[in-house]
Amino acid sequence: MNTVKSQMTLILLTSALALLSACDSSSSPSKDNHTLSYEFESNGCNTGSHTFNSLAAYCDGLRNDELNKGCAYDLRANAYANRCEQQQGETKPRPDQSRPDQIFTTLRALHITPSSYTQSATITGILSIDSFSNDLAEMYDLRTASGMTAENEDGNCRVEAIFEQAKVRGNVAFTVLVHQAATSPYSCVEIVEKSLRQGSSISPTNVKVRYKDGTYDVKDKVVLYISAMN
Repeated sequence: MNTVKSQMTLILLTSALALLSACDSSSSPSKDNHTLSYEFESNGCNTGSHTFNSLAAYCDGLRNDELNKGCAYDLRANAYANRCEQQQGETKPRPDQSRPDQIFTTLRALHITPSSYTQSATITGILSIDSFSNDLAEMYDLRTASGMTAENEDGNCRVEAIFEQAKVRGNVAFTVLVHQAATSPYSCVEIVEKSLRQGSSISPTNVKVRYKDGTYDVKDKVVLYISAMN
């Protein structure tokens, strides 16, 4: 059973995840002795405190996603617009596309419908969206996602996951189809159910994102965290 669990590549058991804080806070840029500094925080993600000796260095710092740990993009963009765009005539900083967007959810409901003929089953449920790591995103269309089907090494279990759109402060309905070989010595359904109830993560690709300004993008890296059901 332990080997089977380690080989289920679609749904991975994870330890308890600290959810992002729902509260947003920020600290305004300050100027002291010809230096400029800032520290921003959004959804529990903090840029750290940074101090610069010139406006050019300050503006470059706001644009540096790695320096700011990918945090507080909206707040950095606003600070850049207020202090840098007119002087430098440049565009707002862009988020680092190499970093996966993260969707934090909590499992609210789970129902299993077994097949009348095999050990396979359909698992349906509801997730509540706790937060997105990307402050600009308002919706992830998980229906377009790839990488939502997996088969374990011995071929006894095949899992297909189907998720609806994920919206800020919304709910997501999902269906997990678990197909099991008739000769399997273990229950694939039990493994997947336990994974979902105890906390899981799924890493889909090709996820369509709609941003708050109405534009769209396709993310190659998204991680959907499912917090354990209470």
